Amino acid sequence: MRELVMSTVKRIVIYLSSQVLLKEDHHIDSRMMERLALVVSKLSEQGKEVVIVTPGAVQVGARQLNVIDIPDNIPAQQVLAAVGQGILSGHYQRLFSYHGLNVGQVLLPHHLTDQDSDLKNVQVTLETLLLNQIVPIIQQNISLDTSSWNPASQEFDHHHFATLVSRWVQADLLLVMSQPDGLYMADPHLDPQAHKIDTVHKVTHSVKEMAKSIQATWPQAEMVQSLQAAEIILKQHQTMVLINGTDPLNLLSLFQGKDIGTLFIKKKDLPQH
Repeated sequence: MRELVMSTVKRIVIYLSSQVLLKEDHHIDSRMMERLALVVSKLSEQGKEVVIVTPGAVQVGARQLNVIDIPDNIPAQQVLAAVGQGILSGHYQRLFSYHGLNVGQVLLPHHLTDQDSDLKNVQVTLETLLLNQIVPIIQQNISLDTSSWNPASQEFDHHHFATLVSRWVQADLLLVMSQPDGLYMADPHLDPQAHKIDTVHKVTHSVKEMAKSIQATWPQAEMVQSLQAAEIILKQHQTMVLINGTDPLNLLSLFQGKDIGTLFIKKKDLPQH
């Protein structure tokens, strides 16, 4: 089934979690990004279109300004994001150019709705970039838009933003590149026999409880947010894969039909043989 699902995918949104994009000291993981650029170039050669949604501007800005602890208030994080956005975009431009890829930075607000007149302009811009084989690198413009601020976590919700981008560009697939290599029945760091779930057709209460059971190496909030994103994607009749993103070369195996990560797809959205 995996091979059939992946064979129908043409337009992909790749979301990189900050845990994958950045090292513990908030330095950008250039080795990971270079491998990602290689993978995107390979996918482009196969006729696939790739859009990248990237967080990390706050942490990169903090590193640049020698801020050790990320402030837990909106104005301070907006300042850090304003500093970090250009640095982050420059890394994408430099590393992707090694593989002959052009990138275009796009800063978008979180609050756009289907009724918003600006959304049409955004969609035209993104379509034109893709038509010209330019990889859109999309960052949430938190310097202007604070609507995705999560008071509980004291940070902005980038997972939800990725689902919005997926809808705006009518993606066939949202790839969430995170630390977990899928959804497990139990925490695999505590239970070596924990079974990874290959496919999820519906995000039920029991599935959500599995995400909350993650306690060890993976941030629990990241798993919960990934499942919230999956729930939205399924409602949009789109497909999502949660995959370990520390080595982007895994994506090539995924598109070869290998059972990597966890696939989220409604049964009625499965492609027909």
